[in-house]
Amino acid sequence: ATFFEMKVSRNFKHKTSEETCRAFWTKGQTSADPSDLFYSLACSAPLTSPLPTPLTGDWLDQHEERGQTLRSFENSAFKMVPHGTVDTLFLLPIGDFPDTDHCPPMEVLSEYLALFYPGLQVQVLPAVALADLNPTTRQNPHRQLLIGDLFAHMKTLRKNRQLARRQLAIVGVTMEDLYPGDEWNFVFGQANITDGYGMFSFARYHPQFTGETGIGARLRVLSRCLKVLSHEVGHLAGLLHCVYFECLLNGANHLQELDRQPFHLCPLCLKKLSSTFKWHGAHRSVELARFYAQHGFAEGAARQEALARWFAK
Repeated sequence: ATFFEMKVSRNFKHKTSEETCRAFWTKGQTSADPSDLFYSLACSAPLTSPLPTPLTGDWLDQHEERGQTLRSFENSAFKMVPHGTVDTLFLLPIGDFPDTDHCPPMEVLSEYLALFYPGLQVQVLPAVALADLNPTTRQNPHRQLLIGDLFAHMKTLRKNRQLARRQLAIVGVTMEDLYPGDEWNFVFGQANITDGYGMFSFARYHPQFTGETGIGARLRVLSRCLKVLSHEVGHLAGLLHCVYFECLLNGANHLQELDRQPFHLCPLCLKKLSSTFKWHGAHRSVELARFYAQHGFAEGAARQEALARWFAK
C-alpha cells in the first residue's frame, strides 16, 4: 500500500493511563508524585501529545515493544553517561560530503547534537576517504558499502589512546548507501550500544532518491538527518523506543513515518535524560528554539519556546 492507502493498525494497543503514570516512577516509588514536573508536563495537552495510532506498515504495526519505564532506564547498565573528562561524542564523516543540498553540513549536525544533549561535547573528526578503508562494495543497482567493514575502522578508533581519554561514543556518518549482508537490500544504519559506536547513511534522505516532489529538498534532508542522529544518540544514552507519547524516540519503519515524527523528546524520555545529563530544562529549550528558528523549522521553534516558558514558571 502507498502511504495514502495505509490504514490504522489492528496489532497495537496503547498504554493505559495507569501504566503511563507508573512509567514515571523512580526506584522505591509506590505512588504518584504531585510535585513531579515531568509527569505534570505529560498531563499538559498543549505541550504533550499522545502516541499516534500506528498505520499499517508503521514500526509498531510490525514490531511488538513493551516500552521502557524510568525504573527500567535507571537499572540499565548500558548507557552513555558523561563523567570527569570523558564527555565527548566524536562524529566521524566517511567518504565524500559534496557541498550540495543532498548533504547536511557537519558543523550544523555537531552544533545540534551539543544543543540537544547539553553536557555532551561533540567533536567532528577528520573525514576518512573510502580509499583508505577499502570496504567491500556491491552494485544494487548503485554502489553500496558493507557496514561491517566500516565498523572495523570504528573499533580501531575506540582503542585510540588519545581519543579514549575523552571518548563516550563514536558516530559515523556517510553519504554512501549501506548494507549489512547479502540477504539485505539496504540498511539506514546500525548501532552497537554496548560498545558505544554507530554508523548511519544519509544516502536515501534526499527527495530525489525516493522520487518525492513538491517539498524543499534542503529542509527535508536536514530534518531527517537531525532526527535520525538525535534519535540514535538517544539509544547510545540508554533510551529504548518510546511507546507512551508522540516522541523523537518512537520507532520509524519508513521515511514517511520518520517525517511525521517530532523533533522533541516526550516528558518521560526528558525525565530519564535530565537525570543523566543534569539538564536545565528552560535553557535547553531556549537554545533549541533558537536553532530551529535559524534553520527554518518554525514548528519546532514554537514548541521549544512554549517548553521554555513551562520550565521557567
